[in-house]
Amino acid sequence: MELARIVKIGIEVEDIEASLAFYHGICNMPILERFPQPDGGECIFLDAGSIILELMSPKTSEEHLHHIAFGVDDVTEAVRSFREQKVTISMEPVIVEENIHLADIRDADGMRVRLFHREV
Repeated sequence: MELARIVKIGIEVEDIEASLAFYHGICNMPILERFPQPDGGECIFLDAGSIILELMSPKTSEEHLHHIAFGVDDVTEAVRSFREQKVTISMEPVIVEENIHLADIRDADGMRVRLFHREV
């Protein structure tokens, strides 16, 4: 499985409205989607040019970078391929909203790498 392009970067934020005011209001990034999370938080996808900037609340870790997401055509097939190569799968494929498919693997240092497919 080749991961050749970053399609999304997710950052955890303390105050999603303040972050939205900065990235959308000041930096002029258009809002693509906004949806609630099961934990009571919220995600907002912003158009950051050739990638999506995902604002995530609430902030649950000491780091702000939550994940780097690589676009794949088929999340389930990508997970199968990485599993065959003995890569740690930290989140099995899920469908979030009806148009977003994702799974997480871990890189050599344990950083979250998201496999991401979004049907537009």
